[in-house]
Amino acid sequence: MNKKVLNRENLKAACALRAQEMLEEAEALTETEEMQELSPAFQARMDQIFREELSRRDRKTPPRRRRWAVAAMIVMGLFSWLFFDSGARAAVMNWYREMTAERALHRKAEVSEQVHSFFKTNPDGSWIYPDNYTGLYDDGEYLVIAVKQGLDYADYEKIAAKYSDVCRIKEMPYSLNEMMEMAERAADIMLREGIQISSYAFRASIGRIVFTTTEEYMQAVRQVLVSCNLMDLAVVENQDAP
Repeated sequence: MNKKVLNRENLKAACALRAQEMLEEAEALTETEEMQELSPAFQARMDQIFREELSRRDRKTPPRRRRWAVAAMIVMGLFSWLFFDSGARAAVMNWYREMTAERALHRKAEVSEQVHSFFKTNPDGSWIYPDNYTGLYDDGEYLVIAVKQGLDYADYEKIAAKYSDVCRIKEMPYSLNEMMEMAERAADIMLREGIQISSYAFRASIGRIVFTTTEEYMQAVRQVLVSCNLMDLAVVENQDAP
């Protein structure tokens, strides 16, 4: 009679065969009414076997796979937490909005810095604006670069393209230099006629020159603006209004 050599391969095959036989016997038992409750000793032994098998598999799992498994468990736990906890969802959304708003403010500041890099200064420190520039304002969502229509403003378009998430271009009929020149002519007339104004400035967000004065002089200011053909380009505000 030929005897099989006892080696690792034969031993594994024999164990596998016996395990299959035990599994089939267990399945046969479940199909009968003679299945009895397992003894505590047997259950304890099976628990030990399961723990040893899980520990063996964990040792064979590469560190990278274990890290990914842990990360996946954390992500799934986070999503489960957010799904069931409305307060947690609100807190996460607030955090996301704050983070997004802070990033937008930072990028808008970069846009403003690049736009101002095109300005020059007079000896007295006042600004000299480019002829194609009209203004810069925030409409609540985007930082808008107002430019004079009909002139080349490729430099501003490059900025808007780079910061397209926070920046837009808007064309206007006049440049800031032209608007301020018209405002100065009207202000000189008011000064000669004794009409008092507190200030005047171009407000790019509305595309108008804003003259500020008291209730007493508002009508006089409007009359000067009409004579200078500026009523379509200017507004008068009452500095005393609440």
